Amino acid sequence: MAPIVFAMAPLLKLNSVAFTLAVLNVDTYALILPMEVTASLIAYSSGEFSFVEFMKVGSILTLCAIIYIALVMVPWWAINGFPLWAM
Repeated sequence: MAPIVFAMAPLLKLNSVAFTLAVLNVDTYALILPMEVTASLIAYSSGEFSFVEFMKVGSILTLCAIIYIALVMVPWWAINGFPLWAM
């Protein structure tokens, strides 16, 4: 998916590196689906957690990750020379 996002950034008038990092860091279901991370799969297979519980907690964590990327990482990349809004 990275090459597609990287090629799409100039069409949107965005920095290719920063846009690719932002999209690929928040476009994941690893926190929502228990089978994406080995530790989550082991915990899920214990029978102590239901799929719905994983989805509830994972959705909140994914939302937190999106907010973190938008409010912390995008400005950090801009400070380091990769502003999202410049080509």
